[in-house]
Amino acid sequence: MDAAEFDRFAEEYLAAHKENLRISGEEPDYFARYKIELVAERWRKTGRAAPQAVLDFGCGIGASLPHLRDVFPAARIIGLDVSQKSLEIAGRRFPDAAELTPYDGGRIPLPDASLDLAFSACVFHHIDAGEHVRLFAELRRVLKPDGVLCIFEHNPINPVTRHIVATCPFDENAVLIGAGELEGAEIAAGFQAPDITYTGFFPAALKAFRPLEPLLGWLPVGAQYYTWAEGRPQPRNWLKLAARYGLAGLANTGLGFAVIAALDLGLGLNAQLANAAGFAVGVALSFALNRLFVFRSKASVKHTGPKYLAAVAIAFAANQGVLAGLHGLLPANVLGRLAAQAAGVATYTLLLFALASFWVFSQTQDLRGPAGGKPVPTFPRVHPTGRTR
Repeated sequence: MDAAEFDRFAEEYLAAHKENLRISGEEPDYFARYKIELVAERWRKTGRAAPQAVLDFGCGIGASLPHLRDVFPAARIIGLDVSQKSLEIAGRRFPDAAELTPYDGGRIPLPDASLDLAFSACVFHHIDAGEHVRLFAELRRVLKPDGVLCIFEHNPINPVTRHIVATCPFDENAVLIGAGELEGAEIAAGFQAPDITYTGFFPAALKAFRPLEPLLGWLPVGAQYYTWAEGRPQPRNWLKLAARYGLAGLANTGLGFAVIAALDLGLGLNAQLANAAGFAVGVALSFALNRLFVFRSKASVKHTGPKYLAAVAIAFAANQGVLAGLHGLLPANVLGRLAAQAAGVATYTLLLFALASFWVFSQTQDLRGPAGGKPVPTFPRVHPTGRTR
């Protein structure tokens, strides 16, 4: 973190930011406000008491501070930044919003376990990747055992985001961070199973569709994303898991049928062999999607792969058992046979979901981290101009 770099842009930051965001159709304050509104809504949904102490890590010229004060009026709000000039501007803009504290980039000048919430808005792409785990560990130190770390970042997959960052003067040395890399650094620092939510799908011209954004948080193409991490395990969001599981099921079933059709009808392969190949491809994709997309497990393939194959075998055996049992109970007509097949499919789907949730990709396994204590894998960091480093 180079304080001189931030000092250089502090006075002109707001004007430059406004110009840079013109493509979105929104003012800078919109982006500051919507982040805090998302944090406050997420906080309320957890059923927690209002936070007593909140940190804005890298508060800059204070864009988030008045909004934090609005949503958490009784909390102690602390703004921390390496740029003294930025803190001076923040103090002039919002004199009563927060306690402004200079930071030297080392140990955070706060006592252990003193914060309920640590928040940061698009700061870590300015910080060298080698420092991320250390800083997250520092943030974990100052958070209470049940405290929350909420980090917003730009999504490098989104082309509009890449354009905005690439043309922003104070982002000239920024290196965008993929959600997987940020999540991995938080886990390496001791946080448990961070949740990733994507946001910023609709510009001002399409703001009528913004009420749909809460339904799209799983879709990794939003302009930004945020991680929500705790020092303790979070309860699983079963509705979100079920939705992702359904999408994964549609994807692997579609690919499996496509392989069967291509081999059987297209190449004239033996029907049984085509079916087996399609089933194998579908199961392989199902495992990959369930591990990486549905449950976002950190456990190794070596550990979860055999378990998943066993779970598929158990669910398939249950499916066959239900079919056999119902064929003797239901009428031997088309409706009876369809009902038996539907019951078999439902048994397979629900049992596999239960086995995947509580056995193959259980939270207990995720808390152990990568098998063998190996470091969490990361991906190349993307510079907005296309370079990686």
